[in-house]
Amino acid sequence: MLPLCLIFSDSHNVDIARWKEQELMFVKTPVVKVISQILESKQNALIVGEPGIGKRMLLHHIALQLHNTKNYSIVPCSAIKDIRYHFKRDIRHMFVLDDICGRFTVSLRDIDYMLKHVDSLKLILQNGRSKIAATCRLDIYNDDKFHALCSLFTWNVINLSAEYSKEDKLTICTKYLSETNIQLLKDQNEPFDPLMCYLYSKNDHFNLTDLLHCRYEVYRNEWDKLQSLDPHKYCVLFLCVIYNGSIKESLFDIHNVHDNKNQEVLNNIFDICGINQGTSLRKMKKVFDQIVGTYLRKTKTKYKVIHDRMFDFMCCYFGNTDILVRSILRYACIEVVSARTQLESINEQSGKYTIMISTKYEQTYFKRIKNDFQEGNLHQWFNNEQMKFVKYRASFIKVLKSIDNDYLTNHYYVQNLTIKSCYQGHDDMVKYFVSQHVDLNKGYYDKTPLTVACSTQNSKMVQLLIDKGGDVNQVDGIGNTPLTVACNSGNEKIIQLLIDKGGDVNQFNDKGNSPLIVACNSGNLKIAQLIIANACDVNRSDSMTDTPLIAACNSRNEKIVQLLIDKGCDVLQVDSERETPLIAACNSGNEKIVQLLVNKGVNVNQLNGMRKTALRVACKSGNEKIVQLLLNMGGDVNLAGSDSNTPLTAACKSGNENIVQLLIDKGAIVNGLFGMRNTPLTAACTSGNEKIVQLLIDMGGDVNQVNGSQETPLIVACNSRNEKIVKLLIDTGSDVNKGHGVRQTPLIAACNSTNEKIVQLLVDKGCDVFQVESARVTPLLAACHSGNEKIVQLLLYKGCDVFQVDSERETHLIAACRGGHEKIVQLLVDKGVDVNQINGRKETALSVACKIGNEKIAQLLIDKGGDVNQINGRKETPLTEACNSENEKMVKFLVYKGSNVNQVDGKGQTPLTVACNGRNEKIIQCIIEKGGDVNQSKGMMQTPLTAACDRGNVNIVELLIDADGDVNKVDGQGMTPLTAACKWGNEKIVQLLMENGCEVNEVDGNGQTPLTVACEWGGEKTVELLIDKGGDVNQIDGNGDRPLTAAKMRGNSNIEQLLINKSSYLNKCIIL
Repeated sequence: MLPLCLIFSDSHNVDIARWKEQELMFVKTPVVKVISQILESKQNALIVGEPGIGKRMLLHHIALQLHNTKNYSIVPCSAIKDIRYHFKRDIRHMFVLDDICGRFTVSLRDIDYMLKHVDSLKLILQNGRSKIAATCRLDIYNDDKFHALCSLFTWNVINLSAEYSKEDKLTICTKYLSETNIQLLKDQNEPFDPLMCYLYSKNDHFNLTDLLHCRYEVYRNEWDKLQSLDPHKYCVLFLCVIYNGSIKESLFDIHNVHDNKNQEVLNNIFDICGINQGTSLRKMKKVFDQIVGTYLRKTKTKYKVIHDRMFDFMCCYFGNTDILVRSILRYACIEVVSARTQLESINEQSGKYTIMISTKYEQTYFKRIKNDFQEGNLHQWFNNEQMKFVKYRASFIKVLKSIDNDYLTNHYYVQNLTIKSCYQGHDDMVKYFVSQHVDLNKGYYDKTPLTVACSTQNSKMVQLLIDKGGDVNQVDGIGNTPLTVACNSGNEKIIQLLIDKGGDVNQFNDKGNSPLIVACNSGNLKIAQLIIANACDVNRSDSMTDTPLIAACNSRNEKIVQLLIDKGCDVLQVDSERETPLIAACNSGNEKIVQLLVNKGVNVNQLNGMRKTALRVACKSGNEKIVQLLLNMGGDVNLAGSDSNTPLTAACKSGNENIVQLLIDKGAIVNGLFGMRNTPLTAACTSGNEKIVQLLIDMGGDVNQVNGSQETPLIVACNSRNEKIVKLLIDTGSDVNKGHGVRQTPLIAACNSTNEKIVQLLVDKGCDVFQVESARVTPLLAACHSGNEKIVQLLLYKGCDVFQVDSERETHLIAACRGGHEKIVQLLVDKGVDVNQINGRKETALSVACKIGNEKIAQLLIDKGGDVNQINGRKETPLTEACNSENEKMVKFLVYKGSNVNQVDGKGQTPLTVACNGRNEKIIQCIIEKGGDVNQSKGMMQTPLTAACDRGNVNIVELLIDADGDVNKVDGQGMTPLTAACKWGNEKIVQLLMENGCEVNEVDGNGQTPLTVACEWGGEKTVELLIDKGGDVNQIDGNGDRPLTAAKMRGNSNIEQLLINKSSYLNKCIIL
């Protein structure tokens, strides 16, 4: 089985690990099966619903389920662009997106990205090996901008709020509530959701009835009490609002040097909340830790508000507390102020939890906007929900007018905000930018204002832009002209306007499409007529793409096809890839278009650029009427293309029995092998259609004939896991021992596909359980890899050799350990396999178990004599493997089982140095507590302290120093902790080392001083810090170099000048 995530991202694995932890609280309901079936048969799913209904947890469960059952590799995505970034053609991906296109408001940036890349995203899904599953808040889903996107990218939508019955929600809530409270929910008619019940379970003193009727008020009353009873906790909740619900743990790092502005913010917040400005950050961190589980959740580096709805409550509560409003406007993240506030003065309906800004704070509000503009933070304000209100925009324009005009017209973002305004239909904003001489023909997000207005079908905006100088023929950044965009959007009024203003109907965009081709692709007859009526050439095509006729055939619109033919379109003209109109029509499956083209005399046996015939394409598409029509017109049933597939193999693979019979009746060769592809019989076995297989056999199909890949029909059927076809082939004479060339046997194929019934059938029919393939893989090894315990038991019963290895010396035991198959491991060790044997990859079974983090397998191996201190062929011990994987539980387990915490492995590392090269402080603490030597150096490349300094982890360095780590000890590479820290320019670690007695002028084992190292590697701040702490700028190191020599070699003039300024010797030399 594939790893959960094949993408090289630790953050993905962290996300997935958290999902697996949440599985303990997941409750299955009928909708799980519904969504799972959609994702098994379709390429995408969109789960929508109200906040708190459980969209994310449900999606994460289904993703994990598809990994376990269908071997999909999960890719958690933070944005849509991650899909294209992480896509790999040969991997079965499950891309998972939470809150697609925005959480609180629609993200225009995400929508623009999808519009720009919609074709490539469709191609990723058409690849057939990838799926996209996403969640979306109901209000985002109902937004017109999101629906415009859905018209291009078809989602399979499941509305969870509608799908969940009251009984479903009660079932989920049994995880959080007592029977008494569940009964209370049954008796009440008030709406509830799983989130509400979860939050109630975390606050024992809440009243469930109160929470049902007015959940926000319950929290408001709770927080009112906190203000006087526990002001520190009150302050922490307010900080959650200030930092947009996500607070970095580094904020509380005592070694973290905060800038003056940030310190001022914290001091002011402390003061407003009634706590001492000098309150230690360590104390505040403890308060954050106290509310984890109640109000927050903890990730590796951040505290995050436990749920979006809880953050709604917090923003509403603190944002509508008069004394705190000014602080929010001054200090809160721009995302909070721009997305969650609304001016009372505009007198418009607001969201339930919106922060309302009264007139007395409007001056502060607009001052914040102005400050953000001048700091370059513009796009969040332009995405502000209030921008849809005319009165708000009028005030907004006043702010813009108060800013220096040169700044506005020269700033990159501001020059292109016209694009956003066009997208949103704000003509008043566009008029303002035009008055500021913004270039209307300059693009942003690869679009021009005019192409955006055409795509949103805003004819008033199109007219305005043209009147103000917009070029009707300009190509935008993604290759579109205004006319091709308008044709795609389907607005006849705009198309006529563009033509009247000089739009060129024969102009091709950079993608090779003309307005006519776009109209034909979209199947819009009226627009096609309009374009043709304005002197459009119906045969003109670009070298990059379709002809108008092929585009019309692809869109299945026979009226447009008839129109083009009537206007003189050449039915024999091929496109840039030598596709023919007939093959395009066969592919789209429109019989009337095929008949039209045949009537015009097209060649039914013509090959296209992919060397396919119309008949072959029609057979693959499964359209019997078109196949019959082509056969009647002389279609050659045995003509193979360059990929060696005939119409018969295509029909067998698509699984249409009637077409297969038609072709055989017309003389198709049932045992034909044309080149390196399928025979009709192997193609039928691939599709899994028993009736076609039987039909071919009845017509003389050879059950032992191999295809171009040297596979027999039986091997193909075994790989496809189809028991009935396997039995049918064996019953009609298939050789159960005939191999896949020299690479695979039917039994190994069945073992790989994990179908125990097929394995049993093959064994019963005399299959050789000892037969190996070319890499000397045995059926038993294949079964150990794939993880089917019953197959392994059967093969062992039949006498398979548990000690046999393949050509790479892989053992059955290590194969089972790698897949995490505990029961198979138990079977093998019971058979007496050597648990300490090293395979061809130089691994032991225990080191593999430790690497994947499977404690049960590790326990089993140790119980059977697995050596916890054995160094494998890769020079690693089980404990260093576990430390390298940063698996805290496995480390503790191995230490408990007697692993030597000070053992030096073959790479010159101890478990502690390996851990110090990672980031897991708990592992380091565990090893130290169990006797790990923090100063060990004999036979080692690094000491724990030089490893930690080299990795730049301040907390780990501090932890080692607290455990009496020697700050001056030289490691096996000649480095001291201080020279290691100076090499990477880590001032915090340098400061910490010197505070703990590090010798600032000590020469290390490489003959260098800390100052020469810092000068060589260009760390100016580090150099300054060393000098301030007594670093000798004139000291000659063991290599005969001064710091200035190192700085000159590096070419850092700033460091050179700093050294000269600090050195009387150097100044003297310069004077002389």
